[in-house]
Amino acid sequence: MPHEFNDNWSKRHRENMDKIKSGNLFHVTEVVKALVLRDRERGLSTGERKVLNIAKNILISEVVLATGRSASEVENIIMKSIV
Repeated sequence: MPHEFNDNWSKRHRENMDKIKSGNLFHVTEVVKALVLRDRERGLSTGERKVLNIAKNILISEVVLATGRSASEVENIIMKSIV
């Protein structure tokens, strides 16, 4: 694996984790959107997929609490809204 790839992945991973840890739901949403789009374009590494699942679970649980909708319904809405 080229060194540049490792640096870019490390930087992206660190930035995504910082956004998740911030507790700001808008930042968590940015992580979900960026990783879903990246997955559609070129796929995700195992580490990135774990970060996506963490961020998605946080986002889904917050929206479920706020709206009373089911988790599966919220996930469908989120995934359909990412373009």
